[in-house]
Amino acid sequence: PNRSPPPRRRMSSLVTKWTVGRHVDAVVPAQGGNLVACTSVLTGSHWVGSVYGLDGKTGSIEDVIEVEVGMADMCSFDEGQFIAACDDGSVRVIHLGNPLPLSGGHNGGATSISFSAKDKLVATGGIDHYVYIWDLKDPTKDPDHFEGHADSVNSVQWGDNLLLTSSSDGTSCVWDVKQKPWNASIALNVGSVAYHASFGKGTERILVSTEMNDILCYDPRHTAKPLWTETSLTGPCRKMAVCPQKNNIIAAATDSPSVLVMNVDTGKPLAKIFNHTDFVRGLAWDTEKLGMLYTGSWDKFVASHMVKFK
Repeated sequence: PNRSPPPRRRMSSLVTKWTVGRHVDAVVPAQGGNLVACTSVLTGSHWVGSVYGLDGKTGSIEDVIEVEVGMADMCSFDEGQFIAACDDGSVRVIHLGNPLPLSGGHNGGATSISFSAKDKLVATGGIDHYVYIWDLKDPTKDPDHFEGHADSVNSVQWGDNLLLTSSSDGTSCVWDVKQKPWNASIALNVGSVAYHASFGKGTERILVSTEMNDILCYDPRHTAKPLWTETSLTGPCRKMAVCPQKNNIIAAATDSPSVLVMNVDTGKPLAKIFNHTDFVRGLAWDTEKLGMLYTGSWDKFVASHMVKFK
């Protein structure tokens, strides 16, 4: 197991901080160093959402779009367009008019969402144990769906034609979109609730975070045991994000609250970020600027950080 001490040199710096006044569950980079934040607030017994457009140059809030339900996750699906997994099980396209729900949806909250630019497919996971697949080439069609796990599906992520999922049933699975009916080509039994799973180095690695406050890294060709295990976390990791310019670098957001940046090959920590005071649930790298990392937290702040690589 990796119990490496934090790096002695300062490997990250805070760039900008936005106050949004609501719990942040997802952040998505936009063009020109701008950012979109997916947020929710509890009004009585009902969660409602807001999507904030954040200016990366001025540090200001440019736009706010209200959503009638809470949102658990969000991603971009085309230039300047975003789509959210919502607490009522729906999937909604977010734009300056009224957010538009796609047909169909989960029986219970949608927990995670991912878009495949290659196939124009949107995948979501839900607390109903199901995975739903929408084909945005014909968004009027009802989604394909299958019961992927025996408990809540906590994360979904596309990698080429493969879909990676994680679940509270203690497994993380890989599904091939070209194979029907849906059957897992890889099933990793991690032995405890799997909060999030992410591909690394393209699809050469699978990383899984669990309720045991650890992250396990697997070679999908040899899954009997992990290549390495990161055990220095002081809280569970709820989201991971691979750097788009360096796919052997991954960031992990935790409830401790902190963000750990690691080398996928070795598990070696490269930087630790402590700029939030509550759960860090939003995490994304800038797609244009190397090393720019965005975080969002239940402390109602969004931040950008510059991470230095050797």
